Amino acid sequence: MKVSRRAISRLMAPVSVLGMTLALTLVTGGSAYADSPLYEIQRVPPGFPTLSCLDIKAQDPPGNAQVEEWHCHGGDNQRFHVAPSISRSGLMGDQIFDTSRRNCLTVPSPNESAVGADVRMAPCIGGDNQLWTLVQIATGYLIVQTRSNLCLDARNSSWDDGTHIQQYTCNGTSAQQWRFFT
Repeated sequence: MKVSRRAISRLMAPVSVLGMTLALTLVTGGSAYADSPLYEIQRVPPGFPTLSCLDIKAQDPPGNAQVEEWHCHGGDNQRFHVAPSISRSGLMGDQIFDTSRRNCLTVPSPNESAVGADVRMAPCIGGDNQLWTLVQIATGYLIVQTRSNLCLDARNSSWDDGTHIQQYTCNGTSAQQWRFFT
């Protein structure tokens, strides 16, 4: 399933995230969102006995950590805030950030528009490469990078611990279907 820019732009009006209407916040680098809950962002395939979560690689340095898939264990490196935001250039979307509220889900420069670019946790600076659009589908959400229009994706559709998370052409496969749990 390909997500059109038109479909995404319709979602960019005042944002309702996961059934909660949140006030739009201008990002000014390291902004705190006091009212945003913490979520585990999970991949759950039908009939699969183990949950896999979005995971910040523990061994990587803060501010430049690889984002990977790992079995869910409830640690802080698997918990994220989601809040609507406006980038410094005026682009609207959602920031997905860690429990420290300092590092955001980011497609690093200069690969911001590249298919297959790794996703990392980097300091929240209000860049377009840190904004995402949550597109609700029957099984959960596609998480679409707002600038590149590419989806958050588990590389090679793998379910293995340590699988790198990338941005990839939106196709609606289980590698791109995510659920948010508090």
